[in-house]
Amino acid sequence: MSEFKSDADRAVQDIERHVAGMDDEGLPTSALSSVHQQIELDEGMISGWHTDEKSTACRLIYYERETLQMVEEFIEPSAFRGRITSMWNDN
Repeated sequence: MSEFKSDADRAVQDIERHVAGMDDEGLPTSALSSVHQQIELDEGMISGWHTDEKSTACRLIYYERETLQMVEEFIEPSAFRGRITSMWNDN
């Protein structure tokens, strides 16, 4: 178990170091790509949800789309406009 914790701690440090090294355009690009990927995954998996849980899945996807819209609304009036695209989806 201590080996697992050590590996987990190292992974967190690696992620923190990677994010800290991103340039200003890298962070919103990463955010857009991540949200696009999650929406696509969840939409593809919705058929596998139990019938009584599909409304929860739909709310989750709706929330993810709101998150995507918030990120895009942040980018649109900023200095990033026209310079940021999702690596997942070329929007």
